[in-house]
Amino acid sequence: MTSYTVWRTLTAHTQIVNFIAFSATGELLATGDDGGTVNVWSLASGKLFQSLPMGDREAVSCCWGDDKELFVGYGDGEIQFYEHNRLTNRFERNARVRPGDNHISCLAIHGNRLACGSGNTVHCWRIEGTALRHILRWTFDNIREVRTVHFVDRHTLLATALYEGHCILLDVLEPSKPLWRRRLSQMISRSGEAALSSDGRYLTITNLASAVQVHEILPSGIRLWKEFASPARSSNNFPTQTCFAEFQKLVISGSDNGEVRLWNAQTNERFALSHGGGWRFFWRGESGSARIVQAISAFSSADYHYLASACCDGAGSHVVRVWRRDYKVGFPTCGPGHPVNGSDG
Repeated sequence: MTSYTVWRTLTAHTQIVNFIAFSATGELLATGDDGGTVNVWSLASGKLFQSLPMGDREAVSCCWGDDKELFVGYGDGEIQFYEHNRLTNRFERNARVRPGDNHISCLAIHGNRLACGSGNTVHCWRIEGTALRHILRWTFDNIREVRTVHFVDRHTLLATALYEGHCILLDVLEPSKPLWRRRLSQMISRSGEAALSSDGRYLTITNLASAVQVHEILPSGIRLWKEFASPARSSNNFPTQTCFAEFQKLVISGSDNGEVRLWNAQTNERFALSHGGGWRFFWRGESGSARIVQAISAFSSADYHYLASACCDGAGSHVVRVWRRDYKVGFPTCGPGHPVNGSDG
């Protein structure tokens, strides 16, 4: 039986890692931390390719345009745009914008459009060469923070205010009136983080009860599709990130006990990767405040599936691990020797 195994261990960070982002081809990985450090790694070698200039505040969010364009959001409300210079083989800062004084909680890109959440406001720009032209500003009423923003398609943005449990669908070209605004009434606890599936149909959300919910995006609103419970309430009330993997077959989340948790969305079977390097079919029920896995990401190539996770052990160690699994082998189930074969791409 084949499962995910640790492929790369990246150890340059000295503060909590807030994001992990695979580039469009999966050749590069960007990681950013509370100290304002953003590192770009070569996954082929497992070595640090470049550290970007230190930010004035923590590096909070990130997205890739392609392998040559990188956008980073900081805690002082600034977005910095980096582009790869072929002659110097370095990423160089080409532009910066500051939509407000609030930290840039999230970034998303679709073609030549870039969106972000800053405070209770959604912004969108058109990328024009090395300049960013502002085309949308929309403010949520009665919420504290836009936690995530996602392009459902080129003209449609889904924004979430997860603390209050609100979701809103916006037309970029006609932002004065939302397409819809809904409250996630099924949430059993305040929400943490969210991620949109690659086809724009499903939204996965973590909450502070360590559970993960998957919601279906509809033309008229949003509805709960499936919920994956965890063994115990989080002792930290610490929101962990979530994402889809393996062409939406898997739902992934972090944890507060050193695990990367995986659910097979087709079969509901569960699986866990230990940040210590091992794997198992069932996760532990205990909680450990010194082993927080907050940041995660996933990528699939023609040959392999990849997961990346960052863990803080409470003793000053901040490690990023990249896991890899052969694309041709089915996801292992809860019973040894019974893999789930095929792909749901």
